[in-house]
Amino acid sequence: MQDIPQEFVVVLVVGALLVVLLLLRQFAPPPAQLPPEVPPEEKAGPPKAELLAAVDAFHDNELNALEVAIAECDVAWRDFGEAKHAVQDKTQKGQVHVAIPVKGVNVGLAVGNAFNATVHRHLAARAIEGAVLRKTLRDLDDADRAILRLADILHVLGMIDRTRLRRIQAPIVWNGGRCIVSYAKNHSARDRSALDGGLRIFMSSNFGDAGTAHEHVQEVLRAALDEESPLDDTDRHILEKYLFAGSRWLSPSEAPRSSSPYALSLGAFEGTERRFEYDRRESLITIAPPGAGKSQAHVIPNLLSMRGPAVVLDIKTEAFKKTARWRKENVGSIFAFAPGLPNVTNHYNPLDGIQPGDDAWDDARKLADLLIVPINSDAYFENRGRDLLTTALLDVALHEPPELRNMGAVIDRLYLSDEEFENWLSSLRDSGVPMLRRQSNALRSMPRKQREAILDSARNHLECWQSPTLARITRHSDWHADMLRQQNATLYLCVKLEDLKKYAPVLRVILGQTIMALCRTEAEADVPLVTFFLDEFPRLGRMDVIEEGLDYARGHGVRFWMFCQNYGQLKSAYRNAEGILGNCAIRCYMDPDDDTAEELSRYLGERNGLIDGRKKPLAKAAELKGPEFSDKVIVFQRGKPPAKLVRRMAFERGLIAAE
Repeated sequence: MQDIPQEFVVVLVVGALLVVLLLLRQFAPPPAQLPPEVPPEEKAGPPKAELLAAVDAFHDNELNALEVAIAECDVAWRDFGEAKHAVQDKTQKGQVHVAIPVKGVNVGLAVGNAFNATVHRHLAARAIEGAVLRKTLRDLDDADRAILRLADILHVLGMIDRTRLRRIQAPIVWNGGRCIVSYAKNHSARDRSALDGGLRIFMSSNFGDAGTAHEHVQEVLRAALDEESPLDDTDRHILEKYLFAGSRWLSPSEAPRSSSPYALSLGAFEGTERRFEYDRRESLITIAPPGAGKSQAHVIPNLLSMRGPAVVLDIKTEAFKKTARWRKENVGSIFAFAPGLPNVTNHYNPLDGIQPGDDAWDDARKLADLLIVPINSDAYFENRGRDLLTTALLDVALHEPPELRNMGAVIDRLYLSDEEFENWLSSLRDSGVPMLRRQSNALRSMPRKQREAILDSARNHLECWQSPTLARITRHSDWHADMLRQQNATLYLCVKLEDLKKYAPVLRVILGQTIMALCRTEAEADVPLVTFFLDEFPRLGRMDVIEEGLDYARGHGVRFWMFCQNYGQLKSAYRNAEGILGNCAIRCYMDPDDDTAEELSRYLGERNGLIDGRKKPLAKAAELKGPEFSDKVIVFQRGKPPAKLVRRMAFERGLIAAE
């Protein structure tokens, strides 16, 4: 064979190298679409809320498909070695013809075996690197979909970078080869089969299976939830929100905040200074046993921060002693009705609530309703006793001079001799007031024994008003309900716990008449909001003005915060206890008993684990009674998840001295 000139060999080699470069360029995958590395202060993008919303929108639509480009997985070139050798082994041995379009002309290249093997391996590696895996969410099982969603969330929260995210997604989308694979260029069926085989080896050796991806995500999750996690409390709650479907606790970022002077603080989120603040007009209730800290955690701290008018049912006079001075200096006037504190107490005459005119009988009737503490007795005699009280109240209010227009004159009418009683009935008949004339005729026509039973019923309801102490401070009034708004005032109703039963009729009257007076005017949106702090309110007996006021009082700028020891205590006073709870926009619980803990656990509901898919209570009854919740307040609110708050006692916050 004639020797080939050296120059021709050089030209041939150079030409072959040029063709190889063209081949490599033709089959090279596009560069990985990774975000540019920029200094943190220069990074800008959508806020987390928008990114998380995009994650939800993508994963909630099961028709969406997830695509993973192998080039984005940051696999070193040498890692394609096994795959490219596998591809070469599966293709035709010997010379291989590869056609490359150059300016519309197919250029063929045929070289020796060694050179062909090298070129073919590089082409295969480039083709695999340019592969894109694609799978529809609907074709993945729930566990894989949950992991993919969680990985995206951790990526938004900064716990997983983009490259690691792709390496987690790749084996799940690959799914053992049960996905759509596309390469940068079209290949023959034989070459495509060879590339698929090489890709299978490549995926197995570089990514493992879906279980490996699951473990990677759970490892990151454990780090994110650890006490040493770089996530702040807001991001941690965001993660927990996504981690469990179904019921969940309210996160600090979702808690209402307010600068309103009427805002109430219900507690703080654990590990933060963020408080749950409530400034709406709907009412609240707190249910907690004695010693749980109702006063220390809710009443006293809010009386030392809320700057709106208030009425306080102050059992043990604790609130008055610890908050009155601050409220006088920072809020407005102070009034106290305190039979046990003669040097402090203000005066209040219930008959001032009966104004002459067409509404006088109704005013007297409402006062009689408040004077009667409902008991399980004969309804007939109780109702007739109410009629008699209404008659006596109206007669005194309309016909006695100012100095005798008080409860003492009402009691005197119930203790008349037979002759005096007949004379009184005659005066009622001749009064010119139709309602009084009718009651006179009804009483005169009754058998004597029946009339005496009715008188006894009425006398029993006014027993406490015969106290000299009470008589002295109820002869006249030195304050009225309108002053609460006019002077931004606070009214304290102070009684000792052991005297609460005795003075219940008096407290019922003051509370009831004050509520009715505040709600008498037309509802106005900008009227100052008056908050009633009603500690141990079921002990006062059923009060229609409160039960009904839960429906309408908010429109008149009146809000109740009721406190009781347990559901049974509430039920004993109000047959419609569930209705009262339902009419409260906020319900707070501390240290629940066994029955209440079981109920709360049911109310809290169940959460579904995003990872394991198992359902479990948000909080078990035993947990609610255990150490985890011993310093907590559980808060239910309308339309929002429940909140688990830390009780911030007044003495712990330095608001008052510790005892």
